[in-house]
Order: sequence, then C-alpha cells, then structure tokens
Amino acid sequence: MTCDRCTLSTYYADCVACGVRLVRSAESKAAPALARELARGHLLFIERRAGQDVRKAVGAKLRGEA
Repeated sequence: MTCDRCTLSTYYADCVACGVRLVRSAESKAAPALARELARGHLLFIERRAGQDVRKAVGAKLRGEA
C-alpha cells in the first residue's frame, strides 16, 4: 500500500509509506525516551484512523520484515 498523494510535509494514516515516515520523524538521539513515546503515539494514531492491519504493516516495515 503506497500513496500517490504523499509529499514531504503530508502524512496519510491509511498509507504504509506515510506511516513509516511519520514514525521515523519521531527519531531522536538526544531524547530517546521521548522519541519512543512519540513514535508509540504515532502508531496509535495510525491504528485509530486506518486500522490495526495498517499499523501492523508499518511496524513490519520499520523492523525490516516487509
């Protein structure tokens, strides 16, 4: 599932590529605990808006499984 609407500044909850970009945008070496919390929040947002299957696909892609 990829999105033709994607730009560098927009994210669509139903698009796996956008979800990966959104979660990765939370990465921070300076504040790793805060970054993990923010990434978790992004994943919950994706799950609420697009469903558990999209959240699982984003998680798999982040882990390199997909």
